[in-house]
Amino acid sequence: KVADNRAVRLLNDEITIISIDGCDRQDIAHLLGIINSHNPKAIGIDVLFNFEYEGDEVLIDAISNCSNLVLPLAIDEQENIAIESYFYKDFDNLHIGAINLDSYSKGQCVRTFRPSLYFDNETINSFGAEIASVVSPEAYSNLKERGNECEVIFYPSVDFNILNAADLFTDTNLYKEAIENKIILLGDLHNTGDYHRTPISQGTPGVIIHANIINTILSGSYIKSMSNWLSWFIAFVLCLIFIIVKVFSDKLKGLDPLVMRLFQLTCLYVFFVMGCKIFINKLFYVDFSPTMLMITIGLF
Repeated sequence: KVADNRAVRLLNDEITIISIDGCDRQDIAHLLGIINSHNPKAIGIDVLFNFEYEGDEVLIDAISNCSNLVLPLAIDEQENIAIESYFYKDFDNLHIGAINLDSYSKGQCVRTFRPSLYFDNETINSFGAEIASVVSPEAYSNLKERGNECEVIFYPSVDFNILNAADLFTDTNLYKEAIENKIILLGDLHNTGDYHRTPISQGTPGVIIHANIINTILSGSYIKSMSNWLSWFIAFVLCLIFIIVKVFSDKLKGLDPLVMRLFQLTCLYVFFVMGCKIFINKLFYVDFSPTMLMITIGLF
């Protein structure tokens, strides 16, 4: 949150999000035709079409005309079933990515993403990773070479171009620059059922989380972190130093205990600021919480 509240922000000019709130399937088909005519790098649809409706031929035809389209798949890991659009079986060589987000309860923060998921003895790329593989094989290869089961999503200070589908229906050419050679993500921005907690917001639409995942992969903004044992080692060493200072200060007559309390609070503040600075400037997460905890209870 500290990093996200900085005055300096980055507009990701590679990704454009188009809100399809209120659009029916005919509208989405029309929208895909408009987008495809402006030659985007890739199109990702964060919508599942579970049931067949009359007139779906227009939508299916629009999808078949988009060669760089990535479609969603949801994996129910408890029931071990895949939830997909009903017409996938009619296509060959589809780009499909799992839209699962790493939150296991309604109130849990989505902090990480999995590059791939395992289902039915197959490896399925996540939605963001699949789009990255279409747009930048090099960035996708870097992600795979890291070999991590999950990666931290880089959220702070990143904005995206956001358009409404209705605007494109009104004047297509006006928004050509926002589409041409860009990654286009289609999804709902005002569906509260698809809102998720993130470290920077109590309610972030799923399509924006996917945009942040894609940005993390393409920009290589991977967050490194200190090992847990090293965090606790630093905590014990600094706590030991703090207690030694306290013991020696007790031998000095007239040293007000308030001075030690102020020193304690100063240390807490310094470590908090250091942690934020290192994270913002170096993309390195130093877990100072053990240190702050040990200093807080050190006087006991």
